[in-house]
Amino acid sequence: LELARLTRKAVHDVIGCTILRNVMLWPQERWIPWGEDEDWRAAGPQRGKTERNPNLASRLFEEVSYDSMTMPEEIAAICFENRRLAALRDEMLNLATGEKPLDSEAFRTHLKQSENGAVMAGVERAITHKSDWSAEPGAAHSDVETGWRHILALHRKSVDLGRELAAAQHAFQTEGSDAALERLDAIRKQLFDLDGMEASIAGYGAESGRPADPLS
Repeated sequence: LELARLTRKAVHDVIGCTILRNVMLWPQERWIPWGEDEDWRAAGPQRGKTERNPNLASRLFEEVSYDSMTMPEEIAAICFENRRLAALRDEMLNLATGEKPLDSEAFRTHLKQSENGAVMAGVERAITHKSDWSAEPGAAHSDVETGWRHILALHRKSVDLGRELAAAQHAFQTEGSDAALERLDAIRKQLFDLDGMEASIAGYGAESGRPADPLS
């Protein structure tokens, strides 16, 4: 009766409701400063909002994923085809999660002197992309985490798209239909666009003494 009074419906009328099964409240420093320029409301709840901009959607995915992320477990779950890289990853995790944590200098020294030292040197030489600075010494902890979340999100999307591409190729070979070809072309375009995807994150790089910088 009380619900009928509040909704101004008859007792036997059909009404709809939304049940929130889980709520995650972020501290203010994690609020995403989007507004009307990004096609979001300036204030208040964003009811029924569907984000279709791939850059903004990627940012949302990164932030939501971060809440359930434990970095060692996420790194351990990454599949490396190169066994030497996998061995380097495993040794780094063992050092990072050991009973006696090392500072960055001791950590690097230990790795350089280990049997995986040559592999680590090769990885360091491969850091040439303009946004890879967050993986280098001197980067603030918050910027390291932000850069890591972005890279992991792109990696996951790349893996998922790779699986979709294999399925689409099989479907096209089996069916040979225009619809299957359109699906195949669409996935190929997403993979191509993924290489140049950037996500602009407010404040990224500031704590490391760098100007605001888009992630790519």
